[in-house]
This record gives sequence, structure tokens and C-alpha cells, in this order.
Amino acid sequence: MNRTPRTRDFGEFVEEWFDQVHRHIHLVYPFADANEIIAAVFRSASRSDRPREAPSVQAWVFGLVRRHAVPRSRAERVAFRRRNAAAVEFSLRDAADGLHGEDLKAADHAVNQLVGLGLDDQELVRLHTVEFVTAAELAWILNLDEAVVHRRLAAATRQLAGSTKGRPSDA
Repeated sequence: MNRTPRTRDFGEFVEEWFDQVHRHIHLVYPFADANEIIAAVFRSASRSDRPREAPSVQAWVFGLVRRHAVPRSRAERVAFRRRNAAAVEFSLRDAADGLHGEDLKAADHAVNQLVGLGLDDQELVRLHTVEFVTAAELAWILNLDEAVVHRRLAAATRQLAGSTKGRPSDA
């Protein structure tokens, strides 16, 4: 069953997804205006059923978030993604603020490795690891072929795994 806002109570849909959408925006697009995006996402969801091609309601909703969070023009999109990546890095470093010694070095190294990935791959990795989004869902959200998603995830994983050899505790 498609279980979309138009085929069941919209209030239930908002109640079910509001916290997830809010959390998702703050984790994946911290530079974006969360309140504006939340309003746009639920306005869009109220006007249309989930497309049958969407692998899950989560993929559909996260795709709506991305569509409303990331600017459409290439120049604005590139600038947004750079500012967003900086905001993600800042929030990750801020989260590690209470750590000390080797824990702080390891956290700092992990952040350095993540920000060392390309901007597209940073978003891909964040969606996959933080939100537990599947490859099929990532393909839908990012408008990519699923095989491309698998290749990019594998390459990013190899890059991150290979970079652990240079961790401060291994030196």
C-alpha cells in the first residue's frame, strides 16, 4: 500500500514524520533554514501522493527535504553545499568538544577524513551512516542510478577505511 498523506489522515502523517524531518535537516543540511524547509516539505506532501517509484516513504520524504533544502541553480547549489559542509564540520567538531586525549584525536581524525571526501560523497555517506538510508533510497533521493550509489559508497568507504592507517594513535 502506498500510505501517503492523501490516502490517510494528514495530521497523523505530520505527527509521524515531523521529528524525523526536523532531525534529518539538522544532521544532513545544518546550514539550511529548518523551519522554512519543514513547511515546504509538508506543504508538498499535502499536495501529492508518494510516487510509486519511491522505494519507501522515508526516501520520498527525504527527497522532498533535499529538493527544498538544496538550491536548484548550479552556482547557488555549489555555494550552499560548501557552506553546508562547513556547518557539518563545525557541528561534528562541536560534538567532540567534551572529548580528551586519544578520544579527541580519533574524533578529530574522523572529521578530517569525512571532510576530505568530495561534497557529493559527504552527503551520500551522511545519509547512509547517520540516517541508515539504503542504496535504493539513496538512488531515489539523489536522483542517481543505484549502481552508481553502490560504487560511490564503496569508493568512499575504501577512502575512509584506508585513511585510518594514518590515525594519530597509529603514528
